[in-house]
Amino acid sequence: IVPDFERFPEHGRDPRHTFGEIGLAGHWIKILLHHLFIYKAKLRPFWSLIPE
Repeated sequence: IVPDFERFPEHGRDPRHTFGEIGLAGHWIKILLHHLFIYKAKLRPFWSLIPE
């Protein structure tokens, strides 16, 4: 979404209709994928069960 600073000069978006909270879910998923990748790269037991 492209900000419209002419219509909404302070933030470029309408604060009543613009919301979203990423939270910590993205961070934890990134950590989980990182550890799974390392586990698979080391050919640990059951590494073939981890999808590509």
